[in-house]
Amino acid sequence: MFWNNLQKTDNTKDEFWARRNNDSEDHYTQNAWANKAKGDISMKAVVDRDGCIECGLCASVCPEVFRMADDGPAEVYVDEVPAEAEDSAVEAQEGCPVSVITVE
Repeated sequence: MFWNNLQKTDNTKDEFWARRNNDSEDHYTQNAWANKAKGDISMKAVVDRDGCIECGLCASVCPEVFRMADDGPAEVYVDEVPAEAEDSAVEAQEGCPVSVITVE
């Protein structure tokens, strides 16, 4: 994930958006970047369960945050995304085939 490759400089945000705009598959939101940049302690993940197609990708990419519920669709089962799982949570968001995951 390119998040880890960004240099911590004054132009980091510009570098992020330049890379984001070159990657049409990247659904990483500006709100997530703003939260991370201003040093907020936690990120939150949300799944629109009505749109979930139950493929299981999110649960396999980031089991620390997502799981398949007993009734089928994926669900978030933590209040806050653990710091060590932020990259994989964003990867799950980016990989979701129906774009029903939001991480911010």
